[in-house]
Amino acid sequence: MITYSKERNLITCLVDSSIYNMDIIFKCFYWYGKLFSIEICKKEDFVEILIEKKEGIIDEVMFNKLRLKIKQDLIDFKTRDIVTKETKSVRELIIAKAFSNLSDEEEDIIFTSPVDR
Repeated sequence: MITYSKERNLITCLVDSSIYNMDIIFKCFYWYGKLFSIEICKKEDFVEILIEKKEGIIDEVMFNKLRLKIKQDLIDFKTRDIVTKETKSVRELIIAKAFSNLSDEEEDIIFTSPVDR
C-alpha cells in the first residue's frame, strides 16, 4: 500500500516495506533526483519518502501526476526484481558456459540430457 500527502511544496509518500524493499525504493526514486530532492527514511513497517521540488512548486496537477508515476514506477521496479530473482540460475548457467574452457566433446557430455547419451 502507498499513501501520499502534500503540504506546501513537500510530498510525503509512505510505502509498505513488506511489499517494496529498500533496494526497489532506492532504484525507483533515483530517477527523480534530477527535478526533486528525495529523502528516504526506513520506519518500522513502512518507508517514508519525502519529495521536494528543487525549483518551482508542486501544484495539484503535478501532485496527481507524481502519484500515478510513483505507483507505476514501484510496480515496474518490483517486477524487475522478481524477474531478476527468478532468472538468476539461468543467467549463472549462461555465464558459466561462456567462460568455461571445456572442449566440445566435454561440453556435449555436461550440457546434454542423460536420456540422449
